[in-house]
Amino acid sequence: MELDRRAFFLSVGGAAALSLMDSEAKADALEHHMMMQFQAAAAIPGTGGTQKFPTVAEIDAQIETRPARRGVGNLFT
Repeated sequence: MELDRRAFFLSVGGAAALSLMDSEAKADALEHHMMMQFQAAAAIPGTGGTQKFPTVAEIDAQIETRPARRGVGNLFT
């Protein structure tokens, strides 16, 4: 996620207001600004990605053809 510093400074009230804040208030302001950016981007239709999720039948077929469970590694095989 790209952060526009000028927009962040303006949302806080300027560089002078930012210099008066303690570190926790700065972190909260940054978190709030980034959440607002994320929510605005999520509200735009068509930006959610086009990844096709597998069906339950496809996952079951993968489990039956796999020699060991995913994530087990070499320890239990």
